[in-house]
Amino acid sequence: MSEKKYYTIKEVSEKMGVNASKLRYYEKEFSDLKPHKTSGNQRLYTQENIDLLQRILYLTDEKKLTLKGVKQQLQAQKKITSHHDILLRLEKIKKTLTEIRDWE
Repeated sequence: MSEKKYYTIKEVSEKMGVNASKLRYYEKEFSDLKPHKTSGNQRLYTQENIDLLQRILYLTDEKKLTLKGVKQQLQAQKKITSHHDILLRLEKIKKTLTEIRDWE
């Protein structure tokens, strides 16, 4: 599911094998899951939304986590990713400063 920019709730529910009401429920439960809505209130999911839904479904269906457990797991992953991003930025800054120092 990565050729299009947006997918309807019907396309996503069929591809993932869950009903649309479950997707709408997850939308209410997970603040990071925010599909675009048209003026007619049709949900349009991005690949990022679909990736998040796949993680949620994996954690609930395969790992048997409760929604609370899924939220905790996603939050922990978010912190790790954020920490990693900060370290990458610091490395870039350090490299730039070293280049400036060596240039003089």
